[in-house]
Amino acid sequence: MLKKVLLTIENLIAENIGTEKSQLEGFYNTLDGFDVGLVVFIITRLMSETSNPLLDIILGLISIVLCTTAFVTSTMLRKRNWISKGRLIFRFFGWPLWIPVDLLFIGMALFELVRD
Repeated sequence: MLKKVLLTIENLIAENIGTEKSQLEGFYNTLDGFDVGLVVFIITRLMSETSNPLLDIILGLISIVLCTTAFVTSTMLRKRNWISKGRLIFRFFGWPLWIPVDLLFIGMALFELVRD
């Protein structure tokens, strides 16, 4: 099931972004920028006193989708030998750092929804 999802994402990237090195690298950098911005926003939302649980859940899910898409994009770059194995491993260790923050954020929002 997971393999089908990842293959579907890879096909969508190939069809809509392209498969050239500059296209994939540009897309990866864009994903990275958006996700870093989202994580910063999520962390500031964790510290704020006002919240919208539904918005928080949506933002957390978007961030997880961005991480997954970045994993697939990195794998596509590696399959074509456009990044080294070490760089791919570094990316696989870097991106998952955001996922626990996203899951914590979603969990807190769900708790707030249930509590109200």
